[in-house]
Amino acid sequence: MAWTDLARVKRFLALAESDTADDAVITDAIEAAQHLAITTRASSGYVGDDPNTPPNAGAREAVTRWAALLYQARGTGEGFAGFIDTGATIGTPYYESRRMILLLLGVPRVTVDGDQDDAPVVPPTLPPPLPPFYYAKAAGILDVGETYEPIVSLTTPDDTPAGVYMFGLSISYVWPTTNRSVYIRWRERNGEWNEFVHEPGDVTDVVPLVYMYPTTWSGGAFAFDLEMHKESGGGGGQLDVSFADVWAQRVA
Repeated sequence: MAWTDLARVKRFLALAESDTADDAVITDAIEAAQHLAITTRASSGYVGDDPNTPPNAGAREAVTRWAALLYQARGTGEGFAGFIDTGATIGTPYYESRRMILLLLGVPRVTVDGDQDDAPVVPPTLPPPLPPFYYAKAAGILDVGETYEPIVSLTTPDDTPAGVYMFGLSISYVWPTTNRSVYIRWRERNGEWNEFVHEPGDVTDVVPLVYMYPTTWSGGAFAFDLEMHKESGGGGGQLDVSFADVWAQRVA
């Protein structure tokens, strides 16, 4: 069902209901006018129109008039009364008022004190949300011993979305020695440990280390643990961790 009907358009055209000669043509005009009305309103932000129910009386009248215009515009060459026969010329306010039809359709959108009417509103275009980013930090961990000690751990929320993540860790440590190594290990999801071994190049070094890698996650919480210890035996002073970070960022 369109926003208008055959009887209403014929009444507008002053055609008797018993005159059915052009009913099929008028019905075609109604279908076309309905399409024009809906697409015109959609271009102005009316996104919730129901093609079976007119949004208001103005829209119903607009489709009625638009259908009548399409019918009348055919002219006399096909044997029915057009603009010329009725004495009305194209451009007269009554028959060819596109401006009136648009006003009846609510196009352009009506504003009162800067506010649009109560028709459906097209939501503003917003930037896409940032991808999830989870991290944990630790600082000032002094005198790390000769057996593995927890340095920093990350546990994400239970609703962590599935996707491809970039995992990473960064460490800055000080150990005033040149002949002993620092042992660093990390794991994800309580799995197997992965180990790095690093040796300072100078007793005054402040050593920065960064490591990143991609992994696929099926969703839900996951854990990321980082531990360290210094090589046992001999001297070498105190191993201090200035900063340690672990993170996971969704990239796809």
